[in-house]
Amino acid sequence: MNMVARAEAMDRLAHEDFMTGLANRTRCEEMFFDLGHSKGVFALISIDINYLKLTNDRYGHQEGDRLLIDFSKVMKGACENEPVTAGRMGGDEFVVIIPGLENDVDQRIVEKMDKLGEELNADRKPLPLSFSYGICRSNDAAVSGSSDIVEAVYRVADERMYEMKKNMKARREDVG
Repeated sequence: MNMVARAEAMDRLAHEDFMTGLANRTRCEEMFFDLGHSKGVFALISIDINYLKLTNDRYGHQEGDRLLIDFSKVMKGACENEPVTAGRMGGDEFVVIIPGLENDVDQRIVEKMDKLGEELNADRKPLPLSFSYGICRSNDAAVSGSSDIVEAVYRVADERMYEMKKNMKARREDVG
């Protein structure tokens, strides 16, 4: 293996989640740092898979891993051809980092994720794929005046994701 190939392999190991092939937490945090030093508008989509613990407890960790991998395929499909980074922060927590936000790319991505998730669920057993998400843009009124804009955007996106999760669980629409 030549030096360039070795360096590329080491970079991939350092920045890619081994199970999903998405950016790992280290890579996402590097991008957060870059966003904090840029002047442009950006958005974050905070995403959490619903019922991963239930899946692991009821059907085993192998099925839980399959759920994570299936969701990563949904994320990759939704983010394909978009100027974004899809990452796994850990466990069942994911993020889409959208620098230089333009043309409602954040809305387009969640619409694609919903559509691809529905398509996947047509054949998915034993439990359907279900996820919650929250979106926040750096020019959102909820984060104006924040000293750490990236942290504030991530916190608000996360709060919105948990609100969606709470509403879904109250309706129990996503588990049959």
